[in-house]
Amino acid sequence: MQHLERGTALVSQYIEIGNIVGYASLAMVEQARGNEKQADSIIDKARQIAIEFDATEMDDALVDITQVRVLLARGDVSGAARCVENWHLDEADPSMFDLREIQQLTRARLYIAQERTEKALATLEPLLLSAERLGRVRRMIETLALRATALHVGGDSDQALTILARALELGEKAGFVRTFVDIGRPMTSLLHEAASRGLSPEYVGRLLAAFDAPGISADRTQPLIEPLSERELEVLGCLAEGLSNREIAHKLHISLPTVKSHTRNIYGKLDVHNRKQAVSRAETLGILPPPASGRT
Repeated sequence: MQHLERGTALVSQYIEIGNIVGYASLAMVEQARGNEKQADSIIDKARQIAIEFDATEMDDALVDITQVRVLLARGDVSGAARCVENWHLDEADPSMFDLREIQQLTRARLYIAQERTEKALATLEPLLLSAERLGRVRRMIETLALRATALHVGGDSDQALTILARALELGEKAGFVRTFVDIGRPMTSLLHEAASRGLSPEYVGRLLAAFDAPGISADRTQPLIEPLSERELEVLGCLAEGLSNREIAHKLHISLPTVKSHTRNIYGKLDVHNRKQAVSRAETLGILPPPASGRT
């Protein structure tokens, strides 16, 4: 934050339009610190500058990307989706190459949050190939981490851990933390599983510790070593209602394999073997979601 504040102040002495990148980074840091109002204020200022100067569509696109990433960090998936609807960049302009990739990475984050894992994986595949071809390690780490998260959310934990192991190997060498932590809750679950398999134990421990920092929405109130995610709590509530897997999939707008994956995760975290035991254990721990309207 200190470096960013000093940098943006220096750039402001010459031309304000050059501060868009600085403001975007400042907004992400404030969000990571849990200062949502400050993050919003910075984004608003950056957007006003982009509109005022109207020098290139790159500035507007960068502000939009920052807005979406901040919304996703807060769990506002519908708000992020609305922002993405009108995205476009000149595909023929080579100067837009990097920004187009950042846009695609942000789309992948949205798809993961929506549990549209096939879309996320399809979006990430060409980005990973490009990063590998050009030797862009930072981009490789981010893409691999997102790919592993998408696979994990989609229920393929073994493949997810294989991909994650590669991301961890690259990330540990350079000391990357936020690249993993900014992915949010899905990464927490995956890292816990990595810890249980003994993958990069010291580095994984450092990453998990970072989720306790201000601004990271963690389930601290759950009396579990590995808390249930929001989606897993929703599935747990459906189990308590007595809904079938197919009914849960329809109600939560997710696929049947995803329901089965969440159910397996719930059983593992609660250390139970069936639905009845899961509901009973959740009631004992006091983590069963409140009944939905009209449920008896």
